[in-house]
Amino acid sequence: MRLLFLGFVLISCFPACGILPRQGPMTRSVESGTNAAPEAGRDYALIPIDAKAVARLGPRVLEPLSDDLGQSMAGRSARTLAPGDSLSIMVWEPAPDGLFSSAAGSSGAVPIEAAVDEAGRIFVPYIGRMTVAGQSVETVRGRITRGLAGKAVDPQVQVALMGQEGHMLSVLGDVAAPGRYPIPPGGLRLSEAVALAGGPRGASYASEVSVIREGRRATAQMDDVLARPANDVWLAPRDTIQVREKKRAFSAFGAVGTPGLVPFESEDVSLAEALAFAGGLSDNWADTGGVFLFRFEDPDRLAAAGARVPAVGSRGAPVVYQMDFASPGAMLLAQDFAMRDKDVLYVANSVGAEFRKFLLSFVTPIFSTTQSLNAVGK
Repeated sequence: MRLLFLGFVLISCFPACGILPRQGPMTRSVESGTNAAPEAGRDYALIPIDAKAVARLGPRVLEPLSDDLGQSMAGRSARTLAPGDSLSIMVWEPAPDGLFSSAAGSSGAVPIEAAVDEAGRIFVPYIGRMTVAGQSVETVRGRITRGLAGKAVDPQVQVALMGQEGHMLSVLGDVAAPGRYPIPPGGLRLSEAVALAGGPRGASYASEVSVIREGRRATAQMDDVLARPANDVWLAPRDTIQVREKKRAFSAFGAVGTPGLVPFESEDVSLAEALAFAGGLSDNWADTGGVFLFRFEDPDRLAAAGARVPAVGSRGAPVVYQMDFASPGAMLLAQDFAMRDKDVLYVANSVGAEFRKFLLSFVTPIFSTTQSLNAVGK
């Protein structure tokens, strides 16, 4: 009887001690913003996932190309000459005895090949060295014409761009055909450069593309470049394009069938699909009202949606979204709420699950031990 009495005392003490292990906070702790360790708590916005939240905060966000390159990515620049370019210069004169007439006395033009050197200059007979880097072909043609005035007989000048070594870019990384590619006179956009290199080896939703210019870098997901026109920037000579595989993923914790890191299997993944990938809610442990999604949001997006904006850190405003799957409508809302890379999906244990865990961990062993000792005593 004494052992039995001791068992009842332990049963009454253990729940109050809160020593049962958990995978995360209970629903009431998230809702109140408290934590077992107060110093580990932080300010965050708690937003229920209802029809309003789905309409304003649920759609997929197309991330902009990171702005590390500033105004240099603003648009297409005029085509100008650069070191490494090759020019073909032809001068016509009406008189057979002109400076550029052929040895046979013909007034036809004789082509002059000129390469832009590392200093950005070319050499033109009877004019000398000219700095042409940063100038258009038409500007150079006009300068040559003026430079020959008084030397050649009514010169008519034609300048054509032949080699484009000064207008090359490099595409590297996880593409089908990495290498150097010329930028055509009409310009080249980021998606076009990747296409010239055969496209990403993997799926676009699992590929990241960077533009590296003069030591600075701008990066975006490949599918965001294709879906957001502002990300499909004009490229410049000597740019380096790097494509690499980068799978997006979310983390699933708590009372789900398969906790862990879950990669995206398509361009868009909804909250409903995320729960399915994680094995669904655990029948024995899950609190259907305690399905939470942790992420950092753009504070401007929160303000536009009319939500409270908490203290903003380096990654954005911390937000916890909550959904109650006890409501049949939650199944429909979850299909329209998009997941993002590095989201954390957490399903809290129900109060009944905590009690069941207590029974399995403490009560059952105590009574088993008590019964065994009583049997021995008899």
